[in-house]
Parts: sequence; C-alpha cells; structure tokens
Amino acid sequence: MEFSNGDFYSAKNDTGSVLFQFDDGCGNPIDLTGWKLEFIIKKCKFEEDSTAVYQKDFMVDGTEFQLDFVKGDLDIEPGTYYYGVRVHDEDNIRTLLDGKFNIGRTSFYAAPQD
Repeated sequence: MEFSNGDFYSAKNDTGSVLFQFDDGCGNPIDLTGWKLEFIIKKCKFEEDSTAVYQKDFMVDGTEFQLDFVKGDLDIEPGTYYYGVRVHDEDNIRTLLDGKFNIGRTSFYAAPQD
C-alpha cells in the first residue's frame, strides 16, 4: 500500500496502515483528542454514503491517528475509487482530506511514477 500526493495505491486484499497527523499550517500538530473521524471509500465521489465500499468511524486520542486495513477490508474490485476523511462534532461534518483510492489487481501493483 502506498500513499503519494494525496492518493492511495493498493492491491486488492492488501493489508497495511497509514498514519495521519494534521497541523495548523505552521507545522504545529493539532490535538485531535475526542474527535470522531470517519474514513470512507466510494466508487463515485458524489454518491450517497450508503453506497460506500468501505467505511470506518473511530475516535482519536492525541495528535495523530492510524488507519489499519486488515484482511478483508480491501476486498474491493480493482479500479479507481474516492476516499474522504471527515470529522464529526455535535452539529457538523467537515471533510479534512480527500483524494483517489486506486485498487490494483495484484500485490505487484505500484503507484504511477512521475
């Protein structure tokens, strides 16, 4: 699994982890303690969330969070999908990060080279 230029590249059924940390624009980490985050993958960026091929909610403790993909999480047909990381509070949902999530056919799939 690779994360490059804001996009994910993974083979179908691969496992792996990605560590996220958000900063205030000046390099200072933001304390995310108590934030409810959601990671979602959809085939079409503008479809309803109910169409998601993967969705995980979790609470954060500290200044970073790790997203772990375990066996079966990425049992998704190869192709280009879209992901989003969103934060929830009592009244709002806000997208913090989004991009493409590319699923290849084999474990030898690699991100395109610039």
